[in-house]
Amino acid sequence: MAKRVALTAKQVQEGAAADLVALLQSVTSDGRVTTQEIKELYNWLKINADSAFPGMELLKQTIEAICSDGRVTDEERIELMKVIERVLPPEFREIAKERRKIESLASRERAKLLKQAENEAREAEAARFRPEFDFDFVVAGVAYEKRYLVTEMMKEDEPVYLIRDRANAHSANAVEVRTAEGFHIGFVPERDAAALAQYLDHGYRHIAWVKRLWHGRQFPTPIVLAEIYRPDTERAEAVREDQVPRKQPILARDEGRSMRLLLVTLGGLVLLAIVLALLAT
Repeated sequence: MAKRVALTAKQVQEGAAADLVALLQSVTSDGRVTTQEIKELYNWLKINADSAFPGMELLKQTIEAICSDGRVTDEERIELMKVIERVLPPEFREIAKERRKIESLASRERAKLLKQAENEAREAEAARFRPEFDFDFVVAGVAYEKRYLVTEMMKEDEPVYLIRDRANAHSANAVEVRTAEGFHIGFVPERDAAALAQYLDHGYRHIAWVKRLWHGRQFPTPIVLAEIYRPDTERAEAVREDQVPRKQPILARDEGRSMRLLLVTLGGLVLLAIVLALLAT
């Protein structure tokens, strides 16, 4: 037959037993027992060791066991709570049990919410490194302004950059594609540009590169893969629109060189004609 450890209604009417019940009720009032409450209870038991009430030795042994390794786990706190319930008189026991069960449910809900918050925080952090969208397109307009003179020198996996052409008379969504040196090689096709332009206009960053070069025409046409990142991305290589390099169009450079060559040639011909005229006189 198990030894009785519960205090009786008669025992708790006065003296040390009444103080113990009051202390146990205080400990169980919120359905959980704190480390400070465990210390206070243990000190009380040592001070009142001469009082031989049922359950006092069990309480003392339980506290010594759970504190032996210098830490108290949640499972050990529940274990102590159950021992306290056994020691309490029947009229207080059920109240303590109910409070423990309510706290247990609340604790599980808090743990669930905490885990959810941690997952959301990790997801938010990961999102700052992850692209929000990506676009896969064939660069349009490579044939114009002799842009193919640049694409003929390009290679696969070469980085490229995207920048809005807000002054474009043909499209309000125009997005230029430029090389790492800043040369304009064409445009994002209108279908993709209609969506992409909105992100660039709102400060989104990008990483873009030549997926491959299509040789279906007389000149190579880049096929570009562009990843779009949120403005606060942690990806250091993701660039803002104002970081895109710009250089004079290849046609202007070519025409300038041709003009200088033409002037030199004409000058040489004029000089030759003068010399020939002088020799003829």
